[in-house]
Amino acid sequence: MSVDALYQLFKNQTTALDTFMGTNVLEHLQIPAVLPELHIDENRIGNLRYMGFTLFGVITLLVLVFAVWTFVHRHSRVIQFGQPRLLAIIALGVLSMSFAIVPLGFDDLSEVYSKRDGVVICMS
Repeated sequence: MSVDALYQLFKNQTTALDTFMGTNVLEHLQIPAVLPELHIDENRIGNLRYMGFTLFGVITLLVLVFAVWTFVHRHSRVIQFGQPRLLAIIALGVLSMSFAIVPLGFDDLSEVYSKRDGVVICMS
């Protein structure tokens, strides 16, 4: 019944007012044709960057502590079975992976950095 009333309105035929009932769906027709410019804040990190830098410091400190501990106890039986060189390589791998946290904390679209710096930050 409502489809018939809308079809008759579309064809410019008169309908009885009691057969036509508006709904909230018609509110979508009131969207303006010219919309303001859309501005999206793409900096989703906010103050979480400081937590990332803190975690980077904690990871770096722990890697250095465990590397020194492995070096000091390299003659221990347990460390010899774990192969001290392999443990040092694992520690270096964890340290190099933790360096990825640092560039993720920079906003590449910031006014502080030039366009080239933003590209370098984004690519790192």
